Formats: sequence, structure tokens, C-alpha cells
Amino acid sequence: MAGSKDRPTLTSVWKATYATARRAGDMRSDTKTEILELLCQKVRVMSAEQIAREFFGDSEHSKTKALNLVRGLETQGYVTTKRVSVRQIESAGAPLFAWEPGQSDLPNFRAIAAANRRRWNGELHPTTVVFPTEKANRRFGSGKLRVVRRQELEHDLLAANVYFSLALEEKRNWANEDALEKSAFGNRRPDAVLFRGGVSVIEVAGRSYSAEKLEAIFTHFKAYSLRFH
Repeated sequence: MAGSKDRPTLTSVWKATYATARRAGDMRSDTKTEILELLCQKVRVMSAEQIAREFFGDSEHSKTKALNLVRGLETQGYVTTKRVSVRQIESAGAPLFAWEPGQSDLPNFRAIAAANRRRWNGELHPTTVVFPTEKANRRFGSGKLRVVRRQELEHDLLAANVYFSLALEEKRNWANEDALEKSAFGNRRPDAVLFRGGVSVIEVAGRSYSAEKLEAIFTHFKAYSLRFH
């Protein structure tokens, strides 16, 4: 159990990348580089729809532009793609639940689990999912590239939406699970952490998360600010 509020540590390889990104401030690189940096440093996967929305806005041909960009990166060996049918939550929106240490009211985990099931009840939709390759990771990454399993795709796409929903300063301070030392938080790393003075824990509730699983997560991280998305 994470009873201590010791500051969790980033992996040694990731520290230099994190420091460089912090120094970069508002400076934005070209779109291809920025997408590869996100895939190797901040999120595990992105969909073509997410790339279209975040990088090409609401233009008439944003999806086409996104797919063309992805195909170019795939030809260069920086990404692979997979066409899959998944349930997607288009917008991260407000957290399912937010907790601050010292709150008197404990979460109603059954109600949170029920709300989570309802939002995952949508239909399956085909989408193109984009994965970084070892080549991309060697150039833009911060450690060993994690292989995302098929059953994790919906969860990891929602995690990307949570990242995209953040303000710029929070995005700078976001470190995903793979950037944390394996021993962080008592050997149970959260989906992401925001380093902003203190430590805020981000957990993304997948489609199958039960009330019992949510409660176990809460019990482990309740010494920290915590948001279930």
C-alpha cells in the first residue's frame, strides 16, 4: 500500500527527456516529430481520429490529412498501424471521481463502476490505431518500448484522450506509467502522474473495471490527489 507520500521517481533514461521537454516550453516542433514524441514519451497509442482532431482541427479533410501523415511515418518505419473495431470515448470530460487526501466522504465504488459501464456501452467502431516502432523509440523514446496488447487498446486510447484534455502546463507535467520506476508507489504504478508541486495520480477506468478493482486502486493511492477518468 502506498502509505507514504515520498515523491515517485522517473526512470533514469526518461529524466533527460523530461528535462528537455520542460525546457522547450511552448516551442512546438513539426507535426510528425511531435506525434512521434507523444507516442514515445506521453501516450502508448493514438487513433487516426485523435491525430486528426488534435493536429488538423475541424477542417473538412482532417481525417485524410491524418491518415496521409501516418502512412508517411509508416513508410519510414517509425510507426505501425492496425485496423481494429473498438469502443471509444471521444472526450475524456470530467473525471468519474476526484479525491483529495483528507476528504470526509469516501467514494461510492458501485456507483462509479455503474457510471463507467454505461459510458462503455457504445457500439464498436473501426479505427486505425497507431503504434510507435523500435526505430521511433530509439530516436524519441526514453526506455524500453512497451508492446500494447489487443485488450488494452480501448483503455490506452482513453488515456490518450485524457492527456489531450489537459491544459498545456499539465501536459508538460504528465508522466505515464512507463516513465516511472517499477518500484514507484510500492511497485504499483498508476496510469499516469502529474508532477505539479505535489503528485497527482491519474487512473483510467477500462471497460471491465469492477467496483472491487476501483476500490483496490483507491486504497493503494488514497494518500495522493487522485482522479479516476
